[in-house]
Amino acid sequence: MKSLRLTFSSLIAFVLLTSGWLFFIIGSLEVVARSPEIEQRLPSQGFGSSHRQFEIQLDRLARRYDKEGHIDCLFIGNSHTLRGIQPVYIERALTQQTGRPFVCQNVSLNGTSASLFAEMAIALAEEYRPQLVVVGISMVDFDTQRGGHGNKNIRLSPWFQYHYAHRITLDGLVIEYSYAYRYYLGWRRAFFFPERGMDRLGNPFENTLENGFLPSSETMDFGPLKKWLASLEDLPEEQAKNQLEQSPMGRIAQVALEPPEVAQFEELLVSDIPIVAVELPFSPYAYILSEQKHDEFLAMMSRLTDMHGDLFIPSYGIVSIPENGWLDLRHMNQFGAKVFSQWLADQLVEKGLSAQLLEAHE
Repeated sequence: MKSLRLTFSSLIAFVLLTSGWLFFIIGSLEVVARSPEIEQRLPSQGFGSSHRQFEIQLDRLARRYDKEGHIDCLFIGNSHTLRGIQPVYIERALTQQTGRPFVCQNVSLNGTSASLFAEMAIALAEEYRPQLVVVGISMVDFDTQRGGHGNKNIRLSPWFQYHYAHRITLDGLVIEYSYAYRYYLGWRRAFFFPERGMDRLGNPFENTLENGFLPSSETMDFGPLKKWLASLEDLPEEQAKNQLEQSPMGRIAQVALEPPEVAQFEELLVSDIPIVAVELPFSPYAYILSEQKHDEFLAMMSRLTDMHGDLFIPSYGIVSIPENGWLDLRHMNQFGAKVFSQWLADQLVEKGLSAQLLEAHE
């Protein structure tokens, strides 16, 4: 009996000692992971998603918040906003206008649609409490047949389930509270799945700047497109029309304003979050067949934002992006983004947004 008690006591001691060491190791890893000096040398954090860019954007946002202590303004959209809005120009304009430093972050994601913009805006606004959310939007963003292929992967992630769906899971809790685990997930993905860190052009998502903007210096050569369009003038009208309809411009003209996407986007406008929706322009050639569809989009956005007391800023035909400012028909490069972002900054100031932000700041 005495021998049994000794064995049982030894077992308890072993369990306690092992647990103590385990907690000590976990605690030490957390301290290291949260150290600013160490954090700068660590890879981007993981958040349990197969959408690598989603994880990099969340990592950039978390690091910026830790560094600055606050986020005043978020820019949310898809690849058009990701490459089209450089927050530094908006920060400069707001700071110059108000005399207060402002922190703006781009959290846009490739392959997402309007419904996900809305869901991400609600989730991030709840966590980071920005004074303003600017949603970059275009008429193609309400068509999940031509966009939104990344929606599902993001919605299934533990982070999204925890923050938007408010579903408590073990993964969601650990990802939310453990820096060490998030860095482990990021390291594992970078090591075993390096190809997921690239966009469709082979550009690394890690090139995303600290403020979430993804720059590109590549420029579209519009020469071949102009020659092709000129050659259509020599064809019979019906044949020329068929070729145009099968081109990228024709596919843009076929987009639909899907009711479920519109309804989900409207949920964001109904919320208490201060929202500005801004149209992300396409190159003029993109709209050759889309004038009617574009007018429908503008009318819908004006109606929705007016109904809910939010602001919509159209841009097509108002801001002029030079030809060397385009990466392709629908995306600006960093030179076009500079022109557009400076124009947007002026719009926000002119419409009194800087005063509202200053009041909220105080």
